[in-house]
Amino acid sequence: MCTKTDRRFSYYLFENFDPPEAMDNSLNPRRFLNASADGLISWIADTPEQKRNYASACERFGAENVDRLVSGGVVRCEQETLFFDTPVFLAEDAMPLQTFFSDAAPSLASKLSERKAAFYALAEELKNGFSPEINLYHILCGMCFDGMFLEKLSKAGVIADSRAHASGLDYLAVIYEKCPELNQLSDGLLCSY
Repeated sequence: MCTKTDRRFSYYLFENFDPPEAMDNSLNPRRFLNASADGLISWIADTPEQKRNYASACERFGAENVDRLVSGGVVRCEQETLFFDTPVFLAEDAMPLQTFFSDAAPSLASKLSERKAAFYALAEELKNGFSPEINLYHILCGMCFDGMFLEKLSKAGVIADSRAHASGLDYLAVIYEKCPELNQLSDGLLCSY
């Protein structure tokens, strides 16, 4: 398992803005969600809540760096205490996540498998030179799961697919600790497209 000192992170962004247009914006997350944020995020992960005060973080990491992560919606400050304000998955989260998904996936897959004949009939109508299995991968992953499925969950308030930040930019950030336990999961937790 990864050690709890000097954790390193991978940063994933789902941007609802035009990256080239926002390149000069100092609060563009691509400008600060990188290795320079690792120290503060690691500190928050490993410091007891009563000791995660804003002043200590500013003294240790620099007020500008702390404020950028606060303005960028990665960290929030409540009554001078710092908390994560975006999903941050740590090595110790891997086992509960794997357990949950290994329990949930068979049920969903079973429901889809019951409709195999209908799915194949649809995929066989496509005359694009690919097998039904390859076409179904793209239809299910892209059109269903990354498309209609997530849209329905978003409209029902189950998931977020947008978040406006103080910078005026709209994006979702997800942060994974770089470690063997999560390296395999990090891509699996992201939408396939």
